[in-house]
Amino acid sequence: MSKIKFLLFITLLTSSFLTGCSYSNTENETENRKNIDFIAKMSNGDYWDSVKLGANEAAKEFNVNLNFIGPMKETDVSEQLRELNQASNGKSDGIILAPADYKALSEVTSKIFDKKIPIIIVDSAISTNKITGYIASDNKAAGQKLGEKLIDLVGKESTVGIINFVKGAKNAEEREAGAVSTFSKFPDVKIAAIEYCMSDKKLAYELTKKMISSHNKLNGIIALSAIASDGAAEAIDDMHLKEKIKLVTFDNSIEEISYIENGVIEASLVQQQFNMGYLAVKYAAMSARGEKIPKKFITNSIIIDKSSLYLPQYEKIIFPFINES
Repeated sequence: MSKIKFLLFITLLTSSFLTGCSYSNTENETENRKNIDFIAKMSNGDYWDSVKLGANEAAKEFNVNLNFIGPMKETDVSEQLRELNQASNGKSDGIILAPADYKALSEVTSKIFDKKIPIIIVDSAISTNKITGYIASDNKAAGQKLGEKLIDLVGKESTVGIINFVKGAKNAEEREAGAVSTFSKFPDVKIAAIEYCMSDKKLAYELTKKMISSHNKLNGIIALSAIASDGAAEAIDDMHLKEKIKLVTFDNSIEEISYIENGVIEASLVQQQFNMGYLAVKYAAMSARGEKIPKKFITNSIIIDKSSLYLPQYEKIIFPFINES
């Protein structure tokens, strides 16, 4: 196992032992301790483990009882809605939501805001302005940037495909729009297909194989989430097509790092999901105490490849850290 893979494995494994699954009482509680509910798109996976790690760190620092929850599947919007309703009717001093659907959760979110409960939106936008704060990557710009990277790899006369994740999620829509806007600048770049894996690795794998088999001229694929990326990379690897199909991806799962090392993934856009989780809890706690917070905070992202995996400045993005710059 490489140095990077080992360190990432230890970091993510450690997160599972940290507190944050439910409210708890300790001897150090004070009257000013706040109860914060963090409702993620899903409760598992490398990406959300890293978000949770940052959230737990902030919970310790800002005197918070953190309840980090989410559905087992990102497509289970009804379960996320149930969790959101439960949090709004409970003893929560603040709620953090990573909405799995742009519209379905907006009505309850607005009601939470009207009840004067701080509501912080993270990772993906929601169709209401009644929120306390918003923390996310610039998803459209990220899609554009990764699209440009793919064009650099395959050239301005090529056929490309997109493996997206969940229809209805705003960040999925924005990433796709960004990539398509980049491809549309080049008349001889053809989009063979756009597929949605519904945040299911197995489906991403099958859709990638089908896309490759159906389009002989396909020479590039962009995958727009960690799960989509894991499935697409496995398919290309199993088909022994890493020389023919250039794959660029989102995020930095353990599998993605391994595929970057062996050349299946050419490059990946890494978000600062640890930072996202940390700042969400920090700002929710501050708002619950009546302190002013930014209405909008856009986290940075960077494209990494095999040549940059071992550079110290990129290790700080691949591995969790706290940064507000």
